[in-house]
Amino acid sequence: MGMLYRSVNAINELKKRYIISELVALGVDGDGAINLYDLDYYELKSLLATLKRMGRDFNA
Repeated sequence: MGMLYRSVNAINELKKRYIISELVALGVDGDGAINLYDLDYYELKSLLATLKRMGRDFNA
């Protein structure tokens, strides 16, 4: 059971890094109120999906 838990955490950490790189490419860097590295994978995934739905004008 411990091996599966570690595997899932490792995979989610890789996904998290990828999503953070996508968010940074979109111009989101965590404006002080939000530190991207403090969010977990599922929160980052939700943030990225929301920003993609909003389009490129999310800074407006």
